[in-house]
Amino acid sequence: MENTLKLIQLRCPNCHSTLSRADKFETQIKCPYCSSTIEVAGVAQQAQDLAAPERVIAFKATEKDFERAICDYLLGTEKDYTVTDIFDKVEMDSATAIYLPMYLFEGKYEAIYNCDIEYTTKGDDGKKWTSTERKGGTIKSNYALLCLAYEGQEIPDELAHWTQTFPYDPLTAQPFRAELITGEGYQILPHNRDRETTWYKWGAAAIKEQSEEQAIEQIPDKPDLKIKNYNSSFVHDEKHEGRMILVPFRLVNFTYENKKYFVTMDGTGEHIKGSDLPQDKEALKQIEINKKKDKRANWIAWPIAVLLFIFTPSFIDTWIIMFAIRLVILIVVAGAIAGILGGESEKNILKKAYKKRKEGYDKIINSLN
Repeated sequence: MENTLKLIQLRCPNCHSTLSRADKFETQIKCPYCSSTIEVAGVAQQAQDLAAPERVIAFKATEKDFERAICDYLLGTEKDYTVTDIFDKVEMDSATAIYLPMYLFEGKYEAIYNCDIEYTTKGDDGKKWTSTERKGGTIKSNYALLCLAYEGQEIPDELAHWTQTFPYDPLTAQPFRAELITGEGYQILPHNRDRETTWYKWGAAAIKEQSEEQAIEQIPDKPDLKIKNYNSSFVHDEKHEGRMILVPFRLVNFTYENKKYFVTMDGTGEHIKGSDLPQDKEALKQIEINKKKDKRANWIAWPIAVLLFIFTPSFIDTWIIMFAIRLVILIVVAGAIAGILGGESEKNILKKAYKKRKEGYDKIINSLN
């Protein structure tokens, strides 16, 4: 196993982001943050020796897999308010492959918890009242989690937050070999946070959250259950101090109306995450206008329909049949007037928007096939 990893670092002359590569033979680099093409020979470089990671998760999902996943994410559903021209803003060739440094923490823990629970009970007389009980217990479980060992501006805040703690599948990791991360133009971020800081910043909090979820599962379900005054503490037994591991992600950035957005997926293709997408302001505005139209239309439609209900002449002697006919007239007339005077439904507006997004989606998907 390699004892050190040599990273070639340079700064993008356009956006001033720091780029790191393990491949010293690259002559051109595309900046993953602004998509500028950089001639390596013309940019000042420096080499940094870092302790080689113990393990690495290699890319499994291909670039096309990533692009398809991005398209599915951006397309959304007929319930989304995403702008219709979003596929015109995303340049798939600007996507970057990046390795994030993470510490792998493994072991087992034991958590002790107690809390008050309030729930509704019913007596023999049928009356309800609130009962309170004190509950407590012990949770014993294993843990295996990845925690981000980097802090800086080279990745979006949303990506940093998403990867603070990340699921770990031991079947995907393998012993580190330098050839796994060279020759493909991978951006590699050096770790700049030590094991202890990473553990107390992310790891301990993740275990506490995990133990709380398991504790709540132990509490019997009760009508109108409320959990109050929850307290817990835990002790853990580490399998090791924390192993450095490189975890792969693909990332694409795009700008819409001068605001930056991104979509990222882990290198195995199992998890995808993106920033909140730009919303169709015109569609949202039109929906609000149409809601006001519908309200006004109902104020007009129902009084007219009620008058017709009252003054429709009886042409059938059986009163119940005549009542049913008048009721049908009431509903049909009210619906017709409201439909004429009201606005287009929210469902139809979103359906049309989805159809427009689907056109951009199909163009990209067809180019990938």
